[in-house]
Amino acid sequence: GARLKSAPFSEETGDGFIVDRIRPDFVEGRHFEKIVSIEVVETPFGQQSTYERVTYREVRFRLSGNYPQIEMLNPPRTARTFLNRLAQTLDFRVAVEQLTVSPIEWANKMKRSMGTEGFVQTIQISDLVIDEWTTAKIGLSGRRDVLETASKLIAKRRHNVEKVNLLLDTEFGKQGIVFSADGTAQVPDTFPEELCAQVRSIMPKPKVP
Repeated sequence: GARLKSAPFSEETGDGFIVDRIRPDFVEGRHFEKIVSIEVVETPFGQQSTYERVTYREVRFRLSGNYPQIEMLNPPRTARTFLNRLAQTLDFRVAVEQLTVSPIEWANKMKRSMGTEGFVQTIQISDLVIDEWTTAKIGLSGRRDVLETASKLIAKRRHNVEKVNLLLDTEFGKQGIVFSADGTAQVPDTFPEELCAQVRSIMPKPKVP
């Protein structure tokens, strides 16, 4: 936490951190990046006006000593600036690698840990080998669990499961979670913090190539 506080955001540096919460086992905060772009507007008469447009990219994050050590709560399309700045602030004592996990395992662990009813409503599968020259990308959706049907289609063919959408009955009502192979879990804004902690705690370990 202290190292992040030593690199606060300022207009001069263009990026930096704001630490929101420090606990013995985790730190939560935000990284801001100032993005300046030049826009040129041309009138119908050929005259040009130049405007400077300033936006700010925010990444909310959680750092922990336990797996998963780095968590982005609103991951942007590219997190390069955030990750580079984080590594620099921590004296390059961290190494970040892309995760690949099993969405099906994640969903099944979530169901077991909750001890409640739930089913996989949709599944996305890519690189499904049909024959020597053909692969397929398929998506299944249903009003009942689609895993059994998916397993029949997959059979013993090579494939990659990209995403599964798990619908759970919880004490907070029906809740939907999309688990992805890249280690992301998409939840609605109203998703309870108690369930977020559960999603985090049962995240599968990365696949070993």
